[in-house]
Amino acid sequence: MIPLRLSVAVLVFVAASTLSAFALALRAGVLTAGHAQAGILIGMSAALVAAIQVRGEKGPCWRAWDWLAFAAFTLFALRAFCWLLFWDKDLVRVGAPNNLGDICRHLLYARMFADGEPLWPEHPLHAWAMLRYYPGADFFQAIWLSLGIDEMRALAWSGLAGSALAAFTLRRWGGAFALAAFLFAGGLAGFEIFTTGVLKDYQMPLAWKPLPTAIFLTQRGFLFALPAALLLFASWRFRWFPIDVRGEAGRKPPPSAWVLRWLEQGKAERVPLLPDQSAEYLLLPLWVEWLLLLSLAFFQLYAFLFAIGLLTYWSLAYRRSDTLVLLGLTLVPAAPLVALMIDFGGGAFFRWAPGWMGAGGKSYPWFWLLNFGLSLPLAIWLWLHLAQRRVLARHEPEDAAEAFVIPAGIAFLACTLFAFAPWEWDNTKLMLCAYLAAAPYVWRVLIATWPATLRALAGVTLFTSGAVSLAGGLHEGEKGYELAKRSELDFIRVEIQALPRTVRFACAPEYNHPLVLLGRRIAMGYDGHLFGYGLEYKTLRTEVQTLMFGRPGWKRSAGRLGVTHVFWGAREEKRFPKSTKPWEAEGEPVASGEWGQLFQLRY
Repeated sequence: MIPLRLSVAVLVFVAASTLSAFALALRAGVLTAGHAQAGILIGMSAALVAAIQVRGEKGPCWRAWDWLAFAAFTLFALRAFCWLLFWDKDLVRVGAPNNLGDICRHLLYARMFADGEPLWPEHPLHAWAMLRYYPGADFFQAIWLSLGIDEMRALAWSGLAGSALAAFTLRRWGGAFALAAFLFAGGLAGFEIFTTGVLKDYQMPLAWKPLPTAIFLTQRGFLFALPAALLLFASWRFRWFPIDVRGEAGRKPPPSAWVLRWLEQGKAERVPLLPDQSAEYLLLPLWVEWLLLLSLAFFQLYAFLFAIGLLTYWSLAYRRSDTLVLLGLTLVPAAPLVALMIDFGGGAFFRWAPGWMGAGGKSYPWFWLLNFGLSLPLAIWLWLHLAQRRVLARHEPEDAAEAFVIPAGIAFLACTLFAFAPWEWDNTKLMLCAYLAAAPYVWRVLIATWPATLRALAGVTLFTSGAVSLAGGLHEGEKGYELAKRSELDFIRVEIQALPRTVRFACAPEYNHPLVLLGRRIAMGYDGHLFGYGLEYKTLRTEVQTLMFGRPGWKRSAGRLGVTHVFWGAREEKRFPKSTKPWEAEGEPVASGEWGQLFQLRY
């Protein structure tokens, strides 16, 4: 029970402290150390109450497969987050190549909130837009930064804590199989190692990339959203589908009014425990479920959408008023929160896009097999079996396998037909939720019933490719990848420290520009960051180029961009060659050094 209570307490602490500090900061217009302290106190109080009220059961002892899967997750977490950012003499390096762009964006948002950016802020990477982003993880980081906690340590420790929570909740949700399904998700690409003999990430070039390094490591909102969503699933499974709570032979079910009611009606039966399925049960207080569900909207929108989709499906398919009540209580405060963070205008966040990531043509079947391997045929087989049992045979009563697998399949299919983000690959975040919701039942309903030889063969086929790709990706980033120079960041930080937070700089649109890493506004950021959130930037780029090249009308462009200062360094020399630099004659020099020059414009 201690790991269970601790997990619930930590997640409630993160949710309550972040939301309360955000509410206080939004009301005041800026985050202060006082708001951070108040948020932490509220979070600690809520965590203590939740730890006392949560109900659960320890269940059977861990088996060898549980320990092996947990050990593999531990090795991944230590390698990924202890070397998330690290110093190499004067260089700041990133441990994973696919995290180069994402970590810069997280550093930007966390630093700008901590340094007093007015709320709700203008977009720091787009001169004509408001920030449209669900910043829960970065705001939580900003709380600690505002209290003087070291930035790199806060990033590393939050990553390790999120990994521990994810590993525990994955095991609780679906045993060792769910842990392995997340860690070693993949298709057939990794089997190429048997012909090349080279250890590398064979899955990364594909659409369905390794989940730990492509999503969990880079999308920091999942450090909270993944364990929070899995705890919600586990609590909902016990609360609303108690026939799935299975006790060992000769053992009484957990003392729950819901289970006893089903037993009295003769609709539940004790079934022997399957080999890898934990008998642990979990029942969260309703206020904790509401808090975690609402927090998902602030930390990871796609996990929130999937959870809301589950409740909606259960309300309609099973005519459950209790799920409808939770749904209504959550959507009332979540709607304005989501509207504040996401701009759904223009159809960029929802559009018809069949095929997902270019799948189509003659290679269409091969695309899915190469990306997903055996997991997709098994999931389709399971979905059809459960759907037939529910629709055609009118199976009664409903159980958790049907309740989770059928809507998960619908969500997965929707992601292959529609784009739920400007960049189609972002559908993977929603597909991940569907994948993990169904994973325990692929084992329980299908694989666990097979002979031992077939079970072993299925495990090798499902997880070998993903294991090779995960190990290969971590090995490839052993020496790290250069992000910035410490000395350059230190010098520039001192020079711009006195400038107001509302200053917007003109500079090269690089993902790792020092101004970005220091949390300052620039006229235009890296185009990949803008495209991913549906921001139009072609006209913006023209105005920035007019200003930075010093073309006729550069002052008008600076005015339209709201730029007050021009940063000129090596990146600008490379990006804007043969610039006339008219601000050197007409602007006011503010600072200069080996890193470059800073000018204040006069117009």
